[in-house]
Amino acid sequence: MRKQMLSILSGKARFDLLREENRRYRTTQDRLDIEKFQTERFNKIWTYCIREVPFYSFWQDTHGLPDKLSSIHELEFFPPLTKTDLRKHKDLVALTKGIVDYYTTGGSSGEPIRIPRGAGEADRIYAGIFAGRGWNGIEPGDTYVHIWGHAHLLGKGRRALLAKFSRDVKDWVAGGTRLNAYVQDVNVAVEYLEIIARKRPKYLIGYTSSLVWLADSARKLGIDNSAFPGIEAAIVTGESVTDRDIEVIESVLARHVIIEYGAAETGVIAYSRGSDSQLHVLWQNNVVTADSASEAQVTTIYPRIFPVIKYRLGDVLDTLGTDKNLLQIEGVAGREGDVLELANVDGGVARLQVRVFRQILLRVPEVLQVQFVVEPRGGLRVLLRTTSPVDLESIRSYTLSELQKVAGSIDGSAIILEYSDKIFKTLAGKFSAIVSYEEWSRG
Repeated sequence: MRKQMLSILSGKARFDLLREENRRYRTTQDRLDIEKFQTERFNKIWTYCIREVPFYSFWQDTHGLPDKLSSIHELEFFPPLTKTDLRKHKDLVALTKGIVDYYTTGGSSGEPIRIPRGAGEADRIYAGIFAGRGWNGIEPGDTYVHIWGHAHLLGKGRRALLAKFSRDVKDWVAGGTRLNAYVQDVNVAVEYLEIIARKRPKYLIGYTSSLVWLADSARKLGIDNSAFPGIEAAIVTGESVTDRDIEVIESVLARHVIIEYGAAETGVIAYSRGSDSQLHVLWQNNVVTADSASEAQVTTIYPRIFPVIKYRLGDVLDTLGTDKNLLQIEGVAGREGDVLELANVDGGVARLQVRVFRQILLRVPEVLQVQFVVEPRGGLRVLLRTTSPVDLESIRSYTLSELQKVAGSIDGSAIILEYSDKIFKTLAGKFSAIVSYEEWSRG
């Protein structure tokens, strides 16, 4: 009955779009056919952009861009669109016709980005989401528990209360129960695990770190997967995911993990399929490329009043093969800007990507999560969350030895390793690899 109500209240359009997308994914699998479709759809979107969107008229004139492409591969010659560009020209962006709202980032990497949203766009996004989830047996109306962290985007006062009420009604119709991702201690874990056991949802969805925290808490409480027999999947989203994360979640909470990759600015981009952890791009809606530094660039090719064209997300991808138009992605390695500066014994500084340092520590079987605090005088505090007690001195010796291989003669005296049960989060409720000293000192 609730699924019928969902169909009635959501409207026919989104389900027609979903059927159309599912049919095309089934019948179009050859790369040449896929790229022909992408080229045709891009040209329609781009024609609209240069005629109707003031920002893109300016963008074309500024960079001497063509009116159409003969192949989607020619997108390589477009300049990347950055967050800085959108902030710099926000007055021009705001002239877009038909704005009903904005897609807004959580602001975890600086000033939030606001991209115009038009009427009816939610239907296409919904169809893309459930096309990807459908690859994994998830259908609209299936019950779920969502560990979520964007309550600050609802505003304040009466408006926030009305927005929360509206969201709660939508959750109920969709079959969802929403839990707060910000508060994470053992008492909250017990409460959430009891809710999940009582609700018996078909799937869970949440930030990777939130679901890892919940699964690890369950294991430490002596709870195994027999407590949650009906949960078929856990969808991890919003953060990168490691093999360790998948192992921990599947050992307690769900039969298998589905990886969802997307962004507020673009919508959902890709999903894993079945036991395959590779990400399969939703190519009907997105063109995904990577620059020479493997940084993701996404072009939306579904109807929007403000498409994003070769938009630089800031994510570093592990790519497959040599084709620049990515239909599959090995994984998301991390954020491009996450760099640590480590002191050398000769007084110099070595720059090291956070993901490289984390990978070294995550090879230790007991290490579950790693965060870094850069101290005011240049020291580095490494916070470890582990599944069981470990010898910190042994891990420290191993870590310094591995760092020497990738970063030279590191000054080990400036690096401190310690346990931490707390997971520091961004304003949006996401896991943050680098924690400010001020936030850490406040506890």
